[in-house]
This record gives sequence, C-alpha cells and structure tokens, in this order.
Amino acid sequence: MCNRESLAGSGFILEAAQSKLPGTMGYQDRDWYKDAQRDRPPVARKPAPPKRKGPVFSYILLWVVIGLVFYGLVTTFIPGMGSSRVQILRDGSVVLGTNRTGNYVINGSINGVSVRFVVDTGASLTSVSQRVARHMGLFGCVPARFTTANGEAQVCVAGARDLQFGDFRVQNVQVAVMPDMETQALLGMNVLNRFHITQNGGKMIISKPSP
Repeated sequence: MCNRESLAGSGFILEAAQSKLPGTMGYQDRDWYKDAQRDRPPVARKPAPPKRKGPVFSYILLWVVIGLVFYGLVTTFIPGMGSSRVQILRDGSVVLGTNRTGNYVINGSINGVSVRFVVDTGASLTSVSQRVARHMGLFGCVPARFTTANGEAQVCVAGARDLQFGDFRVQNVQVAVMPDMETQALLGMNVLNRFHITQNGGKMIISKPSP
C-alpha cells in the first residue's frame, strides 16, 4: 500500500510532468508572454476603403450626358433650333448673330402664339409649319403652290392679325402654311421689307426705316 508521503510524491511528479507537456504554459511562461505582449509595438491598422458613391449619382450623370448629346444633335441637324445671339438697342433695333447652323434666329409671336423665327431674306412670304398654325387662329387660308428648295409644295396662304419679333410689331400679314416645314416659322421679306436691314461680319441689324 502507498502511504501519504508516496502519494504526495506521486502528485508532485504528476504536476511536474503535466507542466512539461506540449501546449501547456507554466506560471513563468505566462509572465513572460504578458511582458512580451505589453512591449510589442502596436499594429498599424489599414485605412478604411473610401465609400463608393451611390448609384443615384451615376444615373443622374448619365442622363445629363444623354441630354447634352441630344441637344447637340438637335441644334446641329435641325435648322433654326440652335439659339443665336440677340441684342436690342436703345432705338429698338435688333442685332442678330448666327447660330451653329449659320442662321439668324429670333423669338417672336404670331397672333399671340410664341414661335421661333428663322430670318430668311430669300423667302418672299413669312411661313409657319402646319403643326404650329393650328393654334394661331389664322383666317382665309387660300390654297397655293410654292417653289421651295425641295421642289414645288402645296400650301395655303392665310392672314395673321398680329406678328411680333424683338420690339417690332406688324399687323395684317400674309402667312404661308407649310405642311412639311421642319422649323416653326420663317420670317420672310413681306415683313422684312418694312424695315432697314444690314448684314456685316456675321451680324444682321434690323431697324426702323428712316423717316
């Protein structure tokens, strides 16, 4: 039989053996590990990746680009759609600069309906598209045949009570209604010959005739 001394001795031997097993840590090892962790330099943290902008911003940017491209195509390939520089002088004279297509363009109205005129010194009559004419309340439209750059066209000539552009107003004007005209309106010589017109250096000046 084993006595207390032998059991105590066996327990001491067992504890000593366990302290030497792999994967175990004694009291001295624990103190050394704590000191090593305390003296270890701090680990630098990686900066957080930048936040990505949401998809809404990308969609907005995409539609802005599409709009700019569409506007450029319209003003390039549809005559008269591009804006031109317009200046009104103190005496009421209108100074026009050419737009991207080389046309003189000015805003105005016929019978109170707003239109954008392309100034055309080669047109005998002021003309409007059939689509725009429907809203103008033109009267007495008489069928006629016109010779245009694209050949002969079947039109009708109506009367307009009031025509305005810049600070100028003209009453009782003949207007040709064109079925296939791309622009809203052409300001022709039946109106322009009531004014004094000069062209120089890409500018057109429309002024009241001298008394």
